[in-house]
Amino acid sequence: MARTSSLLLTPDGDLAREGGRFQVAKGKTYLGQKIVCVIRFWKGEYPFDLSVGFPWDEVAVGVKDPSPELIRSELRRHISSIQGVTAVRSVDLEIDQGGRVLSGKAQAEGDLGLLLQTFEVPLL
Repeated sequence: MARTSSLLLTPDGDLAREGGRFQVAKGKTYLGQKIVCVIRFWKGEYPFDLSVGFPWDEVAVGVKDPSPELIRSELRRHISSIQGVTAVRSVDLEIDQGGRVLSGKAQAEGDLGLLLQTFEVPLL
């Protein structure tokens, strides 16, 4: 059976709590959070499987002129691989090379309807 809930995260990635209790992300909130987590998780960051994660080092970090088309294509591929996502409609990007931050919006269709997720990734 597919996972449909997890602990809710705050916009800065911390665990959400209310009244001393951890909050749970369910349904569209869970799926949207999953999209953001997939985008923020760097390839090689997980010590038990270095192949897991988004290849930021290959498409943006250390690349003289990062290609927005390549980044967009990789984001689409990773988002569409998430269980529950049926199609990726669009991925909009904004690269702040001076501040080394990539931000954007991803619009995806899922089993639970249309999702619009904003994200920000520090590219340090």
